[in-house]
Amino acid sequence: MSPALFLLCMELFSRLINSEFNFHPKCEKLKIAHLLFADNLMLFSRGDLPSVHILMNTSRSLGTFSALPSIPQNLASLRQCLLVTDYSPVVDRIVNYISKWTAKSLSFVGRLELISSVIQGIECFWLQCFPLPAAIVYEIHRLCRNFLLSSKKAPVAWEEICHAKEEGGLGIRHIQSWNVAVLA
Repeated sequence: MSPALFLLCMELFSRLINSEFNFHPKCEKLKIAHLLFADNLMLFSRGDLPSVHILMNTSRSLGTFSALPSIPQNLASLRQCLLVTDYSPVVDRIVNYISKWTAKSLSFVGRLELISSVIQGIECFWLQCFPLPAAIVYEIHRLCRNFLLSSKKAPVAWEEICHAKEEGGLGIRHIQSWNVAVLA
């Protein structure tokens, strides 16, 4: 699609969003509902049901007028509340990485570094986008704890391990605290 045609379609999209739309709190002052870049569209809303319906209906209308693809019907991030099963990709990726690493051949420091760099890198995206349920936080902590300690009995509580090195911990971020901080 030509850039000019894309811009015309996006101008129509901008005009179709009506006054009932509730802006995202961080975009309300400037009244930003969407951003356009090249051939991409990023939508911002408060996340309440009327705003999501407006975006979905406007997207469908734009799709019928322009033959552009509209937002998928089953987009999990548009649900009021994500289910624990919606978080299975993050747990599956962590399990996949840990199963490839052999804990027996790695030193304690090596396992700690893999958790700090790789596993917490995987968590980073999810933590910035979604509040993780307690069951997922517990499962990720369990996987990391078992990998770090080679399934031995823990000499200290996981919460103590998650403290900063200056506070006597190992510098691993506590997922729940980190999640609250990045979503604030």
